Amino acid sequence: MHGVKDSLVVPGERLAQDCELTRQYLAPAEDRGEVFAVKIDNRLHYPLAFLGVDRETLATGCRALGDLDASETLMFWPCDTAP
Repeated sequence: MHGVKDSLVVPGERLAQDCELTRQYLAPAEDRGEVFAVKIDNRLHYPLAFLGVDRETLATGCRALGDLDASETLMFWPCDTAP
């Protein structure tokens, strides 16, 4: 819960709204390695830094990180780049 309180991550609904996506887009995008999520309280949350990043840039960045686990990948996306 630390990340949610500190706004390091946002729920999928917020990311979908900000990026003009549907929530149904996010799960397949995660399967393709275009985004990643962390599960908190049985809900998927995405890095705050994803807000305002276009889909192509986001997918390129996430794919480049390869097989890192979500916590390692989260450290790559600095929150100070978020709007």
